[in-house]
Amino acid sequence: MTSEPQPDRGEAPRPVELVLYVSPASPACARARRNIQELIARLEGAKVELAICDVSEDADQAEADRILFTPTLVVRRPLLTWIVGDLTNREEVLRVLRSVETEEKP
Repeated sequence: MTSEPQPDRGEAPRPVELVLYVSPASPACARARRNIQELIARLEGAKVELAICDVSEDADQAEADRILFTPTLVVRRPLLTWIVGDLTNREEVLRVLRSVETEEKP
């Protein structure tokens, strides 16, 4: 019988990996960018990695992540999730981020 190695309890948790897909001339994308940055500021920053991807510059990556609309926030790790829209429903976005084990700052 083989056993898988157990994670080191002293090891820092892997950060939540977010990608916000935007279009350059879209007001909704500008709102989404502001909203996600404000939301991340409320969370433990060391545990969240955010990348902004302009679909006009990286269409291949957008296709790989199955992006059909902008703005779209993709939570890549730990659980693949898509949130479409300008992220004005902040409580819903926070609920999703909390569900993947981030902690809000007091």
